[in-house]
Amino acid sequence: MHRAVFHGLCAASAFSLYHLRGESKYQSLAVQHDQQALQHLRQNLRPGNRLDETTLVAVLTCIAAEAMSGRRSRWRAHVLGGLGMLENELDGEWLQSPTAARLLQSYLSLSLLCNFRMSAQLVALLKELPNIQNYLERSHGVSRSLVQFLADISALRESPGQTTVAELDNLELQLYLQFPSLHSQETPESIVIQHALNSFYYATLIYFRRSLRRVPVADVQDLVEKAVHDLEAAEALTHRKGGCAYNWASFVVAAECSRPDLQERMLVLFDRKRRHGIKNIQSLGEIVTTLWQRRASAPGVDIHWEEIANEADYDIMLSVSRPVSYSVSAVHNQRRTTDKAAHWRGKIEDRVRNLFRIGGTTQWSFFELAVHCTAFNRRADDRCVHIPGP
Repeated sequence: MHRAVFHGLCAASAFSLYHLRGESKYQSLAVQHDQQALQHLRQNLRPGNRLDETTLVAVLTCIAAEAMSGRRSRWRAHVLGGLGMLENELDGEWLQSPTAARLLQSYLSLSLLCNFRMSAQLVALLKELPNIQNYLERSHGVSRSLVQFLADISALRESPGQTTVAELDNLELQLYLQFPSLHSQETPESIVIQHALNSFYYATLIYFRRSLRRVPVADVQDLVEKAVHDLEAAEALTHRKGGCAYNWASFVVAAECSRPDLQERMLVLFDRKRRHGIKNIQSLGEIVTTLWQRRASAPGVDIHWEEIANEADYDIMLSVSRPVSYSVSAVHNQRRTTDKAAHWRGKIEDRVRNLFRIGGTTQWSFFELAVHCTAFNRRADDRCVHIPGP
């Protein structure tokens, strides 16, 4: 399974480089590594095999490759497959490790933000996982309570007409009481993360009011403006070198912009995020532009962004990310760059195991390494994606 992880990483990295540089050699390399990752994944997913950390990482790297490539629909198979395996592993001992807790928080929150229906057992699992060093907040710019709140919204939307006004009032009150806070010492990193959390909070409130309250777009523009301000603040404080929180929040905020000035500001933010080499970000900008155009051509008609996103041509994953406080992680990035140079002198198996070591001086989880391919994209020469052997 380590080979599947390694090739999945290389595929994600090469797709990202192709998006950044437009050179066809990276696209062909990406396809080659993508095929090898899927081949090794299939070989290891035989009937009777149990899910473990490495298998979940392999699935996540395949999802990351899909996000980098911007391809439609296929990412759903990976997410659904992983959820199906988790259903049968709720009593596994490996779930108790700190690494597993981080992996599962990433995977389950990703699934919820992509609007996949999850069993009550998996939702309960997310609630029970230890929040190690504010992992979701620092890595993805979201709090677990907000993710769980979105799960509640999804559950209510599956039973339209059965929710009373009093229940909605109570739910909205709970949301107002859940304004996120890191409760940690104020540092440049924590300030950036707080702005990311703020924007996600406002996006959640906007989504609640638009999807359950059914308020018109004009009635959420004050919340949209607040969210845009926080998105811009996070970008400015990292001097345009910061990471990328889950795209769900920025997409929801952009989709509900009705004022031309707010629309322009969101387009600028989307354009700046192209530096991450995530093709999905460009695709999300295209969906938003299409939505604005349709609303402009049909004044008085309330068109929801989900109507556009559900179309086959716009089946895009909404929750890939890079570490929010990327620019303050130079020491980690430099160490990974140095380590990577040594990997090229060993066997593939040794390179993979070293790349994915957890503990000691390395604090990155498997999923962070899979999605945040900085060492491949920005500090490596082209040999990083020329991997010899199967």
